[in-house]
Amino acid sequence: MSVEVRIDAKGKYYTDKVTTQTLEVVAVTRTGTIRGMIHIHPGHRLSDELNSERLFIALTDATVPGPNGEELRVEFVAVNKSQLVWVVPVEAIGHPEEEAP
Repeated sequence: MSVEVRIDAKGKYYTDKVTTQTLEVVAVTRTGTIRGMIHIHPGHRLSDELNSERLFIALTDATVPGPNGEELRVEFVAVNKSQLVWVVPVEAIGHPEEEAP
């Protein structure tokens, strides 16, 4: 599959596909906990994505709280950033039982 590249009069590149890095995160909202993959633009950090002017963050392959307390598996969810309490990469979560005394 080839990616078409277009260049406008000012020299800006446009492609059909945006390359991103995926990062598995746990996001706690005002109503529950979401675990999924956030897509970070090249050269950006998680904090850059969270501090962008966009009102929502997109998570894919996510587990979200359902209306009756059950966990639902969804391919995509857009989360309003005003509802976030905290977000942490899964790789940064420590497990006390695995740590040396």
